[in-house]
Amino acid sequence: MKKRTLEEIALSWSPENGDRYGEDKKKFIEYLIHNCKGFKNGQAIKTIIKNGNFKYDYSKEAFQHQIIVPFRESDKVFIGTSQRGIYFIESSVDAKNTLDFYTNRIRSEQKHLRNLKKIIRKNDLFAQLEHTKKEKTTVNVYFDESGTPSLKNIENDPFFIVTAVVIESKRNKPIYELDKRFRFIRDLLGKQVDFEFKSTKLKLAEYEKVLTELSTVDYEFASVVFVKTKLTGAGFKHSKSFYKFAFDKLLKELLEYLGGSINLYFDEYSGKNSQFQKEFKDYITKKNTEYYFKKVEQLEMFQSSDHPFIQVADLIAGVLKNQMKNKNNLFELIEEKCIFTRIFPY
Repeated sequence: MKKRTLEEIALSWSPENGDRYGEDKKKFIEYLIHNCKGFKNGQAIKTIIKNGNFKYDYSKEAFQHQIIVPFRESDKVFIGTSQRGIYFIESSVDAKNTLDFYTNRIRSEQKHLRNLKKIIRKNDLFAQLEHTKKEKTTVNVYFDESGTPSLKNIENDPFFIVTAVVIESKRNKPIYELDKRFRFIRDLLGKQVDFEFKSTKLKLAEYEKVLTELSTVDYEFASVVFVKTKLTGAGFKHSKSFYKFAFDKLLKELLEYLGGSINLYFDEYSGKNSQFQKEFKDYITKKNTEYYFKKVEQLEMFQSSDHPFIQVADLIAGVLKNQMKNKNNLFELIEEKCIFTRIFPY
């Protein structure tokens, strides 16, 4: 059986019984097909209202609410949006233009939201509010690193970069959403279902695609880049003390930016349940009592393969490493999500 075209599907649409605006919805579909096929023929809503010969009179807002939104909430009729206006989607190019339009809009709104959060935190605007348990938002912070905390082989490994990815969530919804997004990206790139996203496993074009697809995920990040040739303290000669110091440096500034209940999740280092893991947890806990003064509810180490946001931290650290090496510059793809990046020594 021959597959129906998008136009045939749209023309076969019929309103539900009792739909007051059903007749005008049908006219709207016909108008799009005859006048607004493809993104190049997009028209402003006011133009469509003026020329569509509709039964009812509409303001722009009423037309969006009564006619356009019901179609966008279903998967029966394909309405595109771009800077030119709205149009009937009939090709992959049309679909891509609409995806790009909404992706940019979402990124812009998320940027505004992050800036608002910064203002709220810096000025403690919610200090006087009484928060109930129901309203409580947990901040999850996921850490990873690029390079090794060692001054050996500096020529081939000149930087040690620690990165934190910050997620605000009342539940685990962002993790599920990122998991879903990663599954989509794996399919897009033709990767295995168990493929772990690491900066060292991606070609440049793949890396760029992954970061672009992740742009709609609501996260922030902070990083500290250690330039090994400029490190002179005795502690940097010992990998474990270097590692502890690096994350302490990152946490000290980052936690000034965060508030509320905080969970810290680190990429596993030195083996699962190792003595060093215990030492590291004790070290961070001690630093918290000395000067972080934050409500840290959990501090755990996990394998990056088990936590998608640790993989995001790895990807960001990789971007910074490549930027420092003048290898390529993908930073502009993540710049809007940056809380801070620091180069140490400052």
